[in-house]
Amino acid sequence: MLRERLIAEFGGAIAEAELVVRWDAQRMVNQIHERTNVLEEKHDEDGTRLRVRAPATVLEAIRKQLA
Repeated sequence: MLRERLIAEFGGAIAEAELVVRWDAQRMVNQIHERTNVLEEKHDEDGTRLRVRAPATVLEAIRKQLA
């Protein structure tokens, strides 16, 4: 509980999201692993699909980098 309160206070509310990392941007996968809690990882024809949990501010920054 303390961990979630600290994260919420300093990093925004915790959110869960699915991110798709295209094959030509695979360098981002390691960064996502470092900055989020990866719940699931799958690979398909579009690239790597990651279901993650992280502060909303972190997810927003990652989404901008993937755009």
